[in-house]
Amino acid sequence: MFSMFQDHLPSDLWILGALVGSPLLVRLPWHRFWGPDGTSRQAEKRLEADESLRSRETELHRQRENLLEAQNLSHIGSWEIDHQTGHVTWSDEVSRIFEVEPGQIDASYEAFLNAIHPEDREAVNRAFAGSLASREPYRIIHRLAMPDGRIKHIQGSCRTYFDEAGTPTRSMGVFQDITELVESETERRSLANQLVLAQKMENLGVLAGGVAHDLNNVLAAILAIAQVQQQDSAGLGGMAMVIQACERGGKLVKGLLAFSRQDVPEVRSLSLNDIVRDQAALLERTTLQKVTLVLDLERDLRHIRGDAAALSHCLMNLCVNAVDAMPGGGTLNLRTRNDKKQVLLIVDDNGSGMSEEVLAKAYDPFFTTKPKGQGTGLGLSIVRQTVSAHGGTMKIETAIGQGTRVILGFPRACMESLAEPAVESAEDNSTGNLRVMVVDDDELILMTMPPLLRSLGHEPTAVSSGQEALALLESGYRPDILVLDMNLPGLGGKEILPLVRCITPDLPILLVTGGADESVQQLLAENRKVSLLSKPFKMAQLGTALKALAQN
Repeated sequence: MFSMFQDHLPSDLWILGALVGSPLLVRLPWHRFWGPDGTSRQAEKRLEADESLRSRETELHRQRENLLEAQNLSHIGSWEIDHQTGHVTWSDEVSRIFEVEPGQIDASYEAFLNAIHPEDREAVNRAFAGSLASREPYRIIHRLAMPDGRIKHIQGSCRTYFDEAGTPTRSMGVFQDITELVESETERRSLANQLVLAQKMENLGVLAGGVAHDLNNVLAAILAIAQVQQQDSAGLGGMAMVIQACERGGKLVKGLLAFSRQDVPEVRSLSLNDIVRDQAALLERTTLQKVTLVLDLERDLRHIRGDAAALSHCLMNLCVNAVDAMPGGGTLNLRTRNDKKQVLLIVDDNGSGMSEEVLAKAYDPFFTTKPKGQGTGLGLSIVRQTVSAHGGTMKIETAIGQGTRVILGFPRACMESLAEPAVESAEDNSTGNLRVMVVDDDELILMTMPPLLRSLGHEPTAVSSGQEALALLESGYRPDILVLDMNLPGLGGKEILPLVRCITPDLPILLVTGGADESVQQLLAENRKVSLLSKPFKMAQLGTALKALAQN
């Protein structure tokens, strides 16, 4: 009704009134009191104020939701202590970090302390008290002990506010769950340590390869001359001991090369029972005193494929460690078992055992708990590397005062590989009078190989470099077999072999080396009439290799 009337009103109203007894017309602007829709201007202002308040409330609610979501995503919870009332409040994220439902337990400093790992409570209390005394904020990393035994890592920070008299009024802080960060950093450090270890192993492998090469040359020379002298019956006994010593030294070098992974194992089908019996006999003659040795060998033990010398060295390392762990006496058990697709070799003792800290470092090169001069710290490293090279597994079970058990597992050999190759004697290796050219830079080898070859009935020619060998071949000299050392200075065996093939394409070549690597295997795969013989070798082994090449 009013709106209908409003349409006919002028923009201004004239009101008749009386002022000091005289009639007066007063002109009032209509739009100052009423809006276009007929509402009063005061009502409009109230509506505008309400709308602004609602907008601000909406914005505050949105910001609060964003803050809660940010706390949830970053695993940060906030808390506050009113020092006047002692009242504590904390956000829902704190409850989630403590893994309790919001409101399930009263927010309190005591509840917070109860959740902290017992070993960290004093440090947290000390940090909070120190902050109150110094009026400085603090930051601390501590652990939470969860009911199921899990550990969480928390970074906490706090700032306290004081009044003019220096009395604390309230403290505000945050908790951040940094468990994932700590675990990631732990994993990163572990990977970094593994990288450092790998670099140490690589450096050690290079060193081992160089040492083994030179040592194998020495052993090969001694073994060669000893076998030549053994032909004289007067020197039979002494030379037999020299030969045995050389063979033992060769096994030690093979173990070192297996550790450095520079040696190609002499893989064949073998029984772990035979290795255990051989090493047990050696232990009984040399190492065992107060220790009782017990063998428990499975009768129908399956064969494995491996390098007997390297595996013997592994077993000896484990046995020596076990004996050292029982200085007052004890029992050393050696067992073999068939287990599914593996063949197990078990070495256990009832000695002192190892702590978790020692076990964690047991495989590290050069780590040892033995007194200075009584251990290199390479034993378990060599064992693990050798077992891994054989495709096997290694497990250590130990505890302080409860002894140690080492379980080695090796893949079973296929049935068709169980037959052992026939071993030929030196007398079976007669191939007639072969012209054999020996190329080696080591003076000991050049002095001892010719007598060894003559003992086999061959005609040797020895040269000290690849260039000299090539010059002889180019001049027309044609040996029946070339015995070529792989590790020559300048032109090595790898470089000489293709040059020799250009001159004499069908010349049989016997590669000899104290430490073979992948490049040797590649040469064997890519070239026909080429075979390998590892130093040190016995006369029968050399004869067999020459015969095989001559008949090929």
